[in-house]
Amino acid sequence: METPLNYRPGERLDSAPVALEDVINAYRLFLGRWPEFDSPDQFRPWLGRSLGELAHVFVHSPEFQARFASGPNLTVMHEAEDGTRLWFNLRDRQALRILMGVHEQGTVEAVRRFLRPGMTCLDIGAHIGMYSILMARSGASVYAFEPFPSTFELLSRNIRENRVDVRAFPLACSDSTGESQIFVPVDDDLGPAFVPTQIGGRGSGIPVQTARADDLVPESAVVGLVKMDIEGGEPRALRGMERILRRDRPVIVTEFNPSCLRHNDGSQPEAFLRQLCAAGYRIYEDAALIAGGEAKEFSYSSETTVNLVCLPVE
Repeated sequence: METPLNYRPGERLDSAPVALEDVINAYRLFLGRWPEFDSPDQFRPWLGRSLGELAHVFVHSPEFQARFASGPNLTVMHEAEDGTRLWFNLRDRQALRILMGVHEQGTVEAVRRFLRPGMTCLDIGAHIGMYSILMARSGASVYAFEPFPSTFELLSRNIRENRVDVRAFPLACSDSTGESQIFVPVDDDLGPAFVPTQIGGRGSGIPVQTARADDLVPESAVVGLVKMDIEGGEPRALRGMERILRRDRPVIVTEFNPSCLRHNDGSQPEAFLRQLCAAGYRIYEDAALIAGGEAKEFSYSSETTVNLVCLPVE
């Protein structure tokens, strides 16, 4: 089936009407085979129904269940045009966006702008390593932090696969050394894992270690760039790198997710922005910064999640 020229990346298609090509591709994707084909009429009952219904029937079919009786191996590898090879889990929607080349394009460009050979970079919430590998392939020395166990395994595998200089730590950057729990909010998406300040009422999490970046990064390493995406845990990570911020004045590229800041960290979005300003930073939205011309400083006016570039005040 041809990709429509006017498609919108990330657009949900569950309710889209089923076409003949969708039925044929469902056989290929779910059952690993072509359908027995007499005529298009045999598929007519499916046409016009929703893609969600079609997927539901195939996933719950006896043939699909028998095919994956021992448990599906959903880990696959994708090689990008630039030669980067990434292993990822098909349940991880963020990884699928990386595969399609549509994940945080503005942020990737902003990171590229500030990378320099020989600098030290921190990738906090490294996920499967897209940014870590980008940094390392630009000649940087990288410290990567990813607490979710299965995602850390993929991060480590991708570091080996791409033969890059990345030191990976299976822990969450915070403002103290200790132990917490990490949660995945929905069963079908491994991307937005988070470590909340309060565990109560959240069900069963996975125990993880926490540590301060100031304690893990050698004092001899001068940090030039920090990238953070930890679902609301950014204020704690900042408090754990006060020496690095004060001495090295790195550029900070961070997610700003008002909902996660409130519910996962128990802090107000405005407080996080004030924390960055108090540390001596000017704050810009990544898209505005790379657009060219004189960028306006970021103004918090909506609940939309954005990625910010924070530049040290000289």
